[in-house]
Amino acid sequence: MNILDYLRRDFDSFESRPPCALDGLVLAQLAMVRLDGIVPALEGFGGDGPAGAAPSGVRPRDLLRAERFDDMVGGLVSAGSFRDLLLWMAASPRFRDLEVWGYASLLDPGRLMQFGAVSLTLPDRFTVVAFRGTDGTLVGWREDFSMAFMPQVAGQVEARRYLEAVAAVTTGPLYVTGHSKGGNLAAYAAATCEEAVSGRIVRAFDLDGPGFREATVSSAQYDRARDRIFKVVPQESVIGLLLDDRDDHHVVRSDQHGIMQHDGFSWQVRFAGPGRDADGRAGLGAVRAKAPQAAKEGLGDVDALPDFDWAPHLAGSSELVRRIFADWMARYTDEELADFVAALFDALGSTGARTTRELSGTWQQTLSALAEIAKGLDAPQRQILLDALAQFASTAVQATASSVNEAVSDGISGRLGPLQQLRGHLAPGDAATRDGEGPAARGSDDAPAGAPTI
Repeated sequence: MNILDYLRRDFDSFESRPPCALDGLVLAQLAMVRLDGIVPALEGFGGDGPAGAAPSGVRPRDLLRAERFDDMVGGLVSAGSFRDLLLWMAASPRFRDLEVWGYASLLDPGRLMQFGAVSLTLPDRFTVVAFRGTDGTLVGWREDFSMAFMPQVAGQVEARRYLEAVAAVTTGPLYVTGHSKGGNLAAYAAATCEEAVSGRIVRAFDLDGPGFREATVSSAQYDRARDRIFKVVPQESVIGLLLDDRDDHHVVRSDQHGIMQHDGFSWQVRFAGPGRDADGRAGLGAVRAKAPQAAKEGLGDVDALPDFDWAPHLAGSSELVRRIFADWMARYTDEELADFVAALFDALGSTGARTTRELSGTWQQTLSALAEIAKGLDAPQRQILLDALAQFASTAVQATASSVNEAVSDGISGRLGPLQQLRGHLAPGDAATRDGEGPAARGSDDAPAGAPTI
């Protein structure tokens, strides 16, 4: 069961049960839907209403426009699930009386910014600010990659500005949410907003969003909001562990595997009884996730509430991915990472594609294509891109070899087949690697002892 079942089956009002992580995911998914011309915009974000006032909102039922469905959800992964989300929100007694307003959708290649948000208010109760994740544009993905070396990206600045603008025209408690990059924006905005706005935030739901640079998470601003940032990741998380070495995530089960667990519609929901491990014991994630909120809000028996199906810990493959990316990034300075990202997206842009959907084929084919595209770049950019890709392949193989010796889950070696394939495209002389170490310099038969055959 997933959040669509939650919408169909849970009839509690927000008056009887305040917003929880399940609601955070529902509304974060809504933020991915293109609502141009249906939901009024906020002044300063494309709206033309009076300054200092919130625009009049619409109800979820007003979003049900069959003639617009292709525009609203077309191109989204799980487009049918997004359409069903709109239908069940309009029918749900929990969601149907929310006022939807403040729609924003900004794409600025000059600032390398892709940003989207929407706000929802239950009059006299609370307002939820939901931030959009990456929308599939290459501009959006480049902005995501830039988080690795920039103190802040344009979308984060815009998220803080949007949250403060919503706070200026509303009263009462605030909740902030987002999935993927939207989760990062939710946490960033909650941590860096003005003190008066911060004091109104009850909780910020960061749903499998990438993390932050150390300077951000160790700042006094972030520490101010830390206890209110509720981060959820699936068991085999990839995106949510990038730039994130924390161990206080709440881990949810998914009915998908690998990177596909990033799809919020795959996250599992339960309706009674505590979260269970495979051997029947109550999951630590469930206890940790529910108890603080329930105790604070006087909700009584937390096991009777609908909730995510929590798992006790991350999968070994997820920890491996985190290690691979951390080890690879540690090899480079911020300036070198910036050069790599520029070379990577120049290569992708040279295909004429503007979105990831226009990059045909699987990600394995894309890796191989990148090596070919790189051959047409200027020599300095070509060298940067091929060197970084070769180093990533080498790091992944070495980390996997070490982890397999530690009995990390079966099948990891198969998943890394495309990386070995990439190494084959990087013939000796195509990419010089650091200190002569790496696949291009050493060949493909020098993996550490115990490495899987890939």
